[in-house]
Amino acid sequence: MNIYMDAEFDGVRKGSRFIQCLISIGLIAIDNECVIDSYYSLIRPRRFHTLSKTVRRMTKLSDEEIKKAPDFREVMDEINAFINALNSPYELYTFGPDDVRTLKHQAVYEGYGNISALTKFTDLQRKISNDIIYEGKVASDMLSLDDLKYIYGIGNKVEHNALNDAVDLYLIHEANMSGAIQAERLEIIAERRRQKVEDARKRTQMHMQNILFERYHFYEHQKSSCALYPAVSAQLNSLQERGLIHLPFHLSSMLLSESCEQGKLTMEWLMHPQPLVKLMIELGDEVWKQDCLLTYGNSGAIERIWRICEGSKQ
Repeated sequence: MNIYMDAEFDGVRKGSRFIQCLISIGLIAIDNECVIDSYYSLIRPRRFHTLSKTVRRMTKLSDEEIKKAPDFREVMDEINAFINALNSPYELYTFGPDDVRTLKHQAVYEGYGNISALTKFTDLQRKISNDIIYEGKVASDMLSLDDLKYIYGIGNKVEHNALNDAVDLYLIHEANMSGAIQAERLEIIAERRRQKVEDARKRTQMHMQNILFERYHFYEHQKSSCALYPAVSAQLNSLQERGLIHLPFHLSSMLLSESCEQGKLTMEWLMHPQPLVKLMIELGDEVWKQDCLLTYGNSGAIERIWRICEGSKQ
């Protein structure tokens, strides 16, 4: 027998902090593709006052409904009785780690102790997500319930009702076991997630560039040169080893020799359209140039080289 569980939760204030607590829970028991029984209840957490706007909007629940609901202890007792009445070995499935984590933390918060019927869980989110292959690799190791419903062609959007979501989880599990992926829908989800990742990467890059601009903007258009002192060579080789600059092999080898001080390094700072430093190394007949974008990984070493160059003029 398989039991599928879902829960909705919200933060309850305790002093100066919030504790995540269940406000509803739903379970459905399935045996041989038949619904054996189901359970659903709202829950009134200890010290509950009001729902957050986001949870109220998503769940369509009201403060009054939660205030009139049975408390955590009563609901857990009922769930234990519900599962024990099935009188059959079972596998308990949830979606993601949050429901289980919140349930266990709330049991401690409410002084309930162990919930005997809810001890072993299988997280279907990660398990099923890892089965969804797109272009030869896992599309995402954490697909949402909405994503999986869409990929398997199951109904409408997630309702954020604990019992209905538990039913959705069962239907997704069945579809996963039968391999009923709709390829064109998977492509839409995979491309949508790829775009989200790319957009997030660009936002992060822009944020980092803004920080670096604020940190180094006063260097703009400054230019300096110095000999390839051992301290300069050490910093350049450090950047090379970390993959932050790319020196030709023979030039990299020459930098390690004692004769490299006869060479010259030239640096110029540019801040637009993005922060970078133009590097040029002249060593014997070799001339190497690279526009080095400033990052958190390389900016410290580049500034140290700059200070050595500036210090050599004094």
